[in-house]
Amino acid sequence: MAKQITKYSIFLASPSDLDDERFAVEEVVSELNLTYSPANNIVIELLKWETHSAPGISNLHPQKIINQDIGMDYDLFLGMIWNRFGTKTDEAESGTQEEFNNAIKKFNSDNNSVQILFYFKNAVPKTMKEINPEELIKIRDFKKSLNEKKLLYSEFNSVDDFKSSLRIHLPKRLTSLIENQKNGIVEILPIANNIVEEKELGILDYSDMYESLLGDSTASLNKITEYTGAIAKELEEKAKEITRISLAPNANKFSINEIMKRTAKLMNDYSNRLETENPIFYNSFEEAIKAGTSIINLTDEFYTDNTINDLEEAKNAIIILRRNTPNAIKEMTGFYTSVKELPRIQVDINQAKKMLMIQLEDLILKLEKSLELMIDFSDAISSKIDKFKLLNEKNNL
Repeated sequence: MAKQITKYSIFLASPSDLDDERFAVEEVVSELNLTYSPANNIVIELLKWETHSAPGISNLHPQKIINQDIGMDYDLFLGMIWNRFGTKTDEAESGTQEEFNNAIKKFNSDNNSVQILFYFKNAVPKTMKEINPEELIKIRDFKKSLNEKKLLYSEFNSVDDFKSSLRIHLPKRLTSLIENQKNGIVEILPIANNIVEEKELGILDYSDMYESLLGDSTASLNKITEYTGAIAKELEEKAKEITRISLAPNANKFSINEIMKRTAKLMNDYSNRLETENPIFYNSFEEAIKAGTSIINLTDEFYTDNTINDLEEAKNAIIILRRNTPNAIKEMTGFYTSVKELPRIQVDINQAKKMLMIQLEDLILKLEKSLELMIDFSDAISSKIDKFKLLNEKNNL
């Protein structure tokens, strides 16, 4: 026996310098087809030129071949740009821009026909050869044009950051499409229910993972905060000691140098701790968000009387972390500024300072990205809770 499944298509557009990110979109779509899609009776199809176009010839420009092969029958446009803007076509400065312009035309003709998501990668290229000033100017101008078109874009620093955002953003936009098209005509696919599916985790597994991983991430962040408070106090004491000795009559240069070396060792020990704790904090947090989005996506399928309470608990856990993170960012930024302002007085101190600044910059960047994901994730849970409360009210009428 077959069941009716609605297909929603995502068109992926980007220049050629984002291969890893294009593969990441595939991975997230596959995940969502296991968690989000079954509960909503849909299947998500990813459209991209590598799989949905073919070699050919055009009287105008090769981009027209891709446009014709992909068509305009997609529900969500997902664009990405990093350092390259792309190859100029006969209609736009790049193929990606032409594809985006077509999506905008589709949206303007019917606001409910397509959702548009656009992402910019902020990571620094590995070599200077990868930086083209002309390309960067085009990217800057294009980004400015998005604001003029009232389009809200997002930014990311790594593939993992990007995947974490997609796990929250794609279901949100797809849900909007589903609600808008309930009374419209969409493509229906007959799917046999005797297909053997690959082994997958269930909602209880994801709940345990979410609780455990979020706990690990919080514990790691608490350790980092404690380390930072302690090192800041010790560095202040060392600075006072150096000042006291240097102002004394016949200051002992050997003693000052020894204090410098001990101070440098203190800074290096802290850097090593950060190097260990940073990945624990952020990797655990990302995996917790991944498990949490799977919980949200599966709750429709496994709804019970306790579902709202379970979601409220998950929301409260992330809100507590969300409230504490801005203060952590402020403290780390203040400490980073203090370290940056240390004078270049001795080689050991200078090397330790450089190493510590690198670790602090990485931590602050991770904290800022985590805060963005916390906001998106808590909003996603709130939307799901509101949906279930509304359904309960209707059922009780």
